[in-house]
Amino acid sequence: MIWDSGPWRDELLKSATKLEQMAVRRKPSSKLIVELEKAVFFAAYIVRKLMEARLLSSEYPPITARAYPAKGKPATLWNWHHIDDLYDLAGPMDKTITLRELCNQLVHCYVFMPLTSSKTGPVKAVVFTSDHNRNNALYEVSLATISNVLRTVARDYPSHSEWKLNSKTRDYQVRNWTPAQ
Repeated sequence: MIWDSGPWRDELLKSATKLEQMAVRRKPSSKLIVELEKAVFFAAYIVRKLMEARLLSSEYPPITARAYPAKGKPATLWNWHHIDDLYDLAGPMDKTITLRELCNQLVHCYVFMPLTSSKTGPVKAVVFTSDHNRNNALYEVSLATISNVLRTVARDYPSHSEWKLNSKTRDYQVRNWTPAQ
């Protein structure tokens, strides 16, 4: 359980800054790609930990992602990197996902790749899918969107809470929010 969320929130701000810097660098190196994956994965883990500790608002606006449907060929350890064979890259659909869904896809990623606008261009987005979703769809989210989400979460200190005991689970259901001014 997280007692002091400040250091975790500081890490989210650092990750957001790192992603913004990566979005302007030219020609991503192997080292940059590792840094990118670490920053995104660790940030998704932190957001989930803050959610599970009930330290964030209960409701966030949906996140817009581009979804590429699977073509029907199973994604495996041998072919996961052949995304053009596995997913319909010509037929993307806009899809909204929750913050929890985004984090779960990233924490449990089976496919994770940076997207650039050209071979020498900076990373603009990442494509990913979880081990559970790998045969359904591949998601694309821009680094700018991920950075904005991380900054929003890092600054989210709810001022109101409602706790209700759930007799079935024998635990509390918590709703956190900050009233609009």
